[in-house]
Amino acid sequence: MTYLFASISSRSQNKPAATRTSVPSAFLLSLLLMLFSIPETNAVEPDQIQGFHTEEESRRVNPVIRVSGDGRKMVYIVRERNFDTSLEGWLNALKEDWSANDASRVYLYDLGTGERTLLYTGQFSTASVNNATVLQSLEGGFSVDINRDGSRVALAYSSTSMNQARDRLSNSLKISVINTATLSVSDIVSVALPGYSATAVPLKMSTDGSRAVFAFEPAMETTATVYGVKWQEASNKPKLMSVKLQPGNQPVELSDPDWGETGSETSLIGSIGSAYTGFFDISANGNQVVLHNTGTGILYAVPADGGTRRVLAELPPGRSGYVAISGDGARVAFADRTDFTETVLYQIPYAGGERVEITRSNTYFAGNLKFNASGSHLLYQDTLADPGGSFGYPGTSRIISIAGDTSVSVGKDIADASENLNMVITTVSGWQGALSVFKAAVTQFNPDIPDDIYTGAFNGTKPDPSLSIPVNNIGVISTHNWRIYSCIRVLQNGEPAVHEGMDRLDLTLEITSMDAGSVRVLAARQFNANGEHNADGMLPDCSGSFDLATNQYVDIIKLDNETYQTMFELVNGDTLELVLRSAERM
Repeated sequence: MTYLFASISSRSQNKPAATRTSVPSAFLLSLLLMLFSIPETNAVEPDQIQGFHTEEESRRVNPVIRVSGDGRKMVYIVRERNFDTSLEGWLNALKEDWSANDASRVYLYDLGTGERTLLYTGQFSTASVNNATVLQSLEGGFSVDINRDGSRVALAYSSTSMNQARDRLSNSLKISVINTATLSVSDIVSVALPGYSATAVPLKMSTDGSRAVFAFEPAMETTATVYGVKWQEASNKPKLMSVKLQPGNQPVELSDPDWGETGSETSLIGSIGSAYTGFFDISANGNQVVLHNTGTGILYAVPADGGTRRVLAELPPGRSGYVAISGDGARVAFADRTDFTETVLYQIPYAGGERVEITRSNTYFAGNLKFNASGSHLLYQDTLADPGGSFGYPGTSRIISIAGDTSVSVGKDIADASENLNMVITTVSGWQGALSVFKAAVTQFNPDIPDDIYTGAFNGTKPDPSLSIPVNNIGVISTHNWRIYSCIRVLQNGEPAVHEGMDRLDLTLEITSMDAGSVRVLAARQFNANGEHNADGMLPDCSGSFDLATNQYVDIIKLDNETYQTMFELVNGDTLELVLRSAERM
């Protein structure tokens, strides 16, 4: 809503000036004494999600489920059936009972109303050869992700087709974006894939929906021939790519192009086979990526638009590989499986530094890592080793504080969770075959994590470089909850001031009226108390200021893709309410 400040500003200019409240240092004292708490509730028993019954019975539901950041919607895949995509399957007739309903489908599910919407149906075509119906083309191997408010779904899939002479198969990777309101589909990426069957491609989209990261194994020009049919061979050099999710943008490579020559490609090839995305992650704003190459044991940080990879940590090859980056991009969590009986979870600043142990568990590994929005807590899943140590059984899923001092159990297999970890989707699957039993469950709970109160170790966001703003950290409005996250320098008549040893404060404000342009201080604390660095390895600046003599709060605030120079005035010292007096787009 880029019109927000302009509309509020025009209204506020026509309002009479408010009576100024005289609250010199009392304003600061009120901020410091604020007590904000979230009512704590225990984890509830999982509720089965409706709408899966037919798919469960046919074993077609893909356990790769994605939840919107606000926890209101999820997206899932119903896999194709009765289409044999082996080489023999392309040459032989389709099963007699095949139908159009056998194609893959992508559904959006509303966790509040229980309604589901068909977003996409995999396309296929057939041909008649010697009076038999054979497969001519097929879209399959779907993987998906969803943004914060459920308005955008990123979709990756394979598109395979046979030529008219039926002596060559072509396979390509497609990445598209679906607008869930209009159901319109925008194609973003199309690249050649090796082989002749649907290949599931690991995909992750940033929470803001601006960018996706995906891993795939590209095809070579050379071909293999079996049964007289040719297809392109694999390069054995898997790639991790990043792309802005707007038509016309070209993907950029984030991985090391020499990985395939060092024998370390198995870390990505293995994950490609299962469409698992645990070995890489992207920050909420789509600017930062982390990748753990288990072939070499190296954990990398890399800008999402390409650039120099930095080594964050080095582990012995073959370790767990699971990684997560906090929503603000400030820290990275990763798992290190020391052997088949112990796994250690660590955190490390994205800017680089010493790793710090979060917790260790006597399990096969800890996977499915996910930070909450502020980076204060981490969701992970223990997996128990079987007696022979060859594979793992589902253990317990937990949310643990980064300090490692508190944790809460939230079920078994994790599928995904909301941005603030108060909505967790878990799955129950049988061990006989790929998916003999599948159920999805929702766990709603509140482990007293104030995720919406601050954006991380410090409030704010990186400004648009094109604006040449002289600070490296500015305020931001979250359209998820309509709160302003920023920080203030304390002034007295325009000069720096100190109160109780503090000259800067993190400030979180709640928009109470868009018509009146009013906000209320929700929480305050010392700014960057632990001296954390930003994603560029620098100490963050503070773009806002509050002058105790004039009761004016001045700040640079970002809303979506626009940035504004704003001025608010304190109008009620008891409720800490301020009103917008001016806003100028930069």
